[in-house]
Amino acid sequence: MPPKPPGIHEPTEELKKKQKGCPTQWTMTVKQFLDVMKHIIGTQEYQIIKSQSIGKSVNFYTICKEFVKPWTRGTGCGLSVLMGGSGHTPATLMTSHAWQEDVEECIEAVERAQKEQKIPDNAGIWFCVFANYQAEDLAVPGGSAFEGLWSNRPGGSTTRPSLTVRVVSLKNGLRLIWGVR
Repeated sequence: MPPKPPGIHEPTEELKKKQKGCPTQWTMTVKQFLDVMKHIIGTQEYQIIKSQSIGKSVNFYTICKEFVKPWTRGTGCGLSVLMGGSGHTPATLMTSHAWQEDVEECIEAVERAQKEQKIPDNAGIWFCVFANYQAEDLAVPGGSAFEGLWSNRPGGSTTRPSLTVRVVSLKNGLRLIWGVR
């Protein structure tokens, strides 16, 4: 297993309950996101994978399989919840990205968006690869982490965050960064 990034908490019942709760709490800060991504690309495992890949790029399918799943397997928690611990950073950014994209381009896009849009380091980012429990080992009772996604509130109304699209251009297309309002 590749070395885990610093700051991963041990899974507790509180964290497992958080993972089963409202997805807007499955966040990490922008700084944590960038630190985790840079940790991953700095590992020997990543460098080996990259050197053996077609086009010398690594995508999020590979990041999930080789890093996220081994780090979170059996915990019932996504990486974001394990990084956030018992604290809560509200989701202010929700990313939309292609799992087939180059992870280094994604880092570049988030850094560019942060600079251009003056997004603070402590802003909560919801990034599916890290937010969802990816291990698929049913450590979350009831199966899917999406059970109750955007859950019903008292009174029977379904509450969903409204999203504002922020677009940051990249050399290979567009990067959408959505802010939860």
